[in-house]
Amino acid sequence: APVRAVVFFEEDASPAAVEAALAKLPEVSLLWRYDSLFSGAAVEAGPAGLKALEALEGVAGVSPVRQYAPASAGGQDAELWSDAGLALMGAGDLWREGVTGDGTVIAVLDSGLRTTHEAFAGEGPEDPVLTEEDIESWIADGGTEGVYLSSRIPFAYDYCGRDGDVTTGDLHGTHVTALAAGQSETFSGAAPGAQILSMKVFPDNAAAGADDSAVLRALEDALALGADVVNLSLGMSGGFTWDSTLGGLYCEAFQKLRDAGVLLFCAAGNDGCAPMRKTWGVPLPT
Repeated sequence: APVRAVVFFEEDASPAAVEAALAKLPEVSLLWRYDSLFSGAAVEAGPAGLKALEALEGVAGVSPVRQYAPASAGGQDAELWSDAGLALMGAGDLWREGVTGDGTVIAVLDSGLRTTHEAFAGEGPEDPVLTEEDIESWIADGGTEGVYLSSRIPFAYDYCGRDGDVTTGDLHGTHVTALAAGQSETFSGAAPGAQILSMKVFPDNAAAGADDSAVLRALEDALALGADVVNLSLGMSGGFTWDSTLGGLYCEAFQKLRDAGVLLFCAAGNDGCAPMRKTWGVPLPT
């Protein structure tokens, strides 16, 4: 059966030439390209296709993707209005200083979003960083074909289903997004004035996990859309570095995001410790 894989190109290779050669290979389907965080592509390929990719001129390596288990929101019946996490963040102190997230864009890579929840109702900021015209222009220039929902949620995309429907029965993504930037009559997230990029990287099947190809593409889009903050609630025991090739790509991607001024937040400490089985010098999230 075909498997998903991340293909990374040699530094001096022409991405267009490698992509053209890749498209001619048997048992290989191109999913998308990576440009800003590293030069490469995501593919679906059979056994013969994977072997052909490894031998292709301009290809530095091929790594089948791994899957990351979804995090728990504390039970499917957990109430989303609980603000205990906000107290731990010290959100009240920030609000008293007038810091509410206005002019900020937060990307949430998670299980999806209940877009009809009251915490995300309303149009959002009056002077948004990202407008509907901005999203339309970006998509027209080759950006991922997500959907504009409102000035509160200017971009939403399902990287597993490859469509604009981020709705889900799982509560975790909704819970995290509400804590970050939700707002209603009875609840306020840490940055209620921020805009939200809802990036669904988990499939609808709760037993399945997010894979590297979707996560890396979402990270690229978050950077391209000008996210100030990126939150990922995913991982595996000992972090991302069990595979040295993909671990290296994450190291490079995370560093480029930091260099661009993006604040990157990843779940850590839930299972194992960061140095376990570490093959790179930079400890990464667990």
